Amino acid sequence: MALTPEEVDEAAAQARRRRLPRDLVIASAVLLAFASAILAMQLRGSDSRPIWLGHVVLASGSDGAGTWRLVGFMTAEGEFCLEGDFAGPASPGRYAAEGGACTFDDSPSGGYWYSSYGPGSSDSALSYGPLPTEAIAIQVTRTVTVASHPLPREPGWPRGRFWVFYDSGHDVLLDNLRPMSSSGQPVAFKDFP
Repeated sequence: MALTPEEVDEAAAQARRRRLPRDLVIASAVLLAFASAILAMQLRGSDSRPIWLGHVVLASGSDGAGTWRLVGFMTAEGEFCLEGDFAGPASPGRYAAEGGACTFDDSPSGGYWYSSYGPGSSDSALSYGPLPTEAIAIQVTRTVTVASHPLPREPGWPRGRFWVFYDSGHDVLLDNLRPMSSSGQPVAFKDFP
């Protein structure tokens, strides 16, 4: 018994309808595998740059050489980090990380603050660090004391404050920066793991 052309077309259409859900499942699985691979690569990161789990711009500013911003974030390993980013006048809004630090501690030799230096031959620097909640200011040069600001209440973030000082290349930072309370008394640095 031979099939008519209409019966052949109908049989082919039924075969395609049966195959469509299977093809859709295969395509979805391939897409999911691809997305998982990309996510795994992002979470793995490298030793030179921490993995961000979201970031918050804490402060920003500008001068004739471009703009800067201070960004805070937590790593996948639970480390609190601060990073100074700069954008030159030729690329406004396109920031490049110029330096940052994670796991600040309470010893001057261990790293309770950090400086990121401006791009290229710029003498500018962005100095910053976390402070205990009772430190409302920090003396950074013989003549300059900067106010501190509360760290945002982000999930997993430590409680405390932060400070930031932009130097266009004219100021000399103190060897031992001095956090101060509201009454002007010294405040000890603390660990920010």
